[in-house]
Amino acid sequence: MRIPWLPLLSALLLVAVPVCVYASDGHHHEDHGHEGREHGAHEHGTHAPAGTLQKRIKPNIPDTVLIDQDGNKHRFYSDLIEGKTVLINAVYTSCAGVCPIQTSVFARVQMLLGDRVGKDVQMISVSIDPVTDTPERLKKYTQKFDVKPGWVFLTGSKQDVTGVLQAMDLYAAVPSEHTPIMAVGYEPGAVWMKMINITAPRDIVGRLDYVKRLGEPKAEAR
Repeated sequence: MRIPWLPLLSALLLVAVPVCVYASDGHHHEDHGHEGREHGAHEHGTHAPAGTLQKRIKPNIPDTVLIDQDGNKHRFYSDLIEGKTVLINAVYTSCAGVCPIQTSVFARVQMLLGDRVGKDVQMISVSIDPVTDTPERLKKYTQKFDVKPGWVFLTGSKQDVTGVLQAMDLYAAVPSEHTPIMAVGYEPGAVWMKMINITAPRDIVGRLDYVKRLGEPKAEAR
């Protein structure tokens, strides 16, 4: 008998980990730092007014050079994030738990977004086990999920990858203990959201569009 544990897990995680939206006061290229100002309550609904946001200074986004599944080098901020709407999660290829589920969800998201991916939308999966996950291993992993251009799987030195994941609040010292959380952001408007990666793909697309609306000038002027 197959136990439908995924819907139950998703429901529990959504209850246990509230969505948090936060906006930064600028664009940053260095690592470290979680200090900031809070000006409101947590935001839980897609149509919540801007006044209910929890705002704080975004942890600095590093411009560290990482390597993708095809062996190409990317500056994390300048090449992948600056000027774009972004989805970022952390996975590793030997994961037998939630990583394949997260990647399957992202694959569906990429299909729904179509040709937006690689243009105004960037999808990023960072290996939380970079010592094991060489570009070659990442490439084999992506082939299982029919990953298309515009979605990069990144690895690098342990120090560099750790810095990036810490900056995005996605780091776990033990890979098997990492949680299925992703960062959704609109860099031009400096608006970022944390949410569960194990959820309906259409909800993720909706959140992605939501942070973009919040970050556009008309949203800031209200």
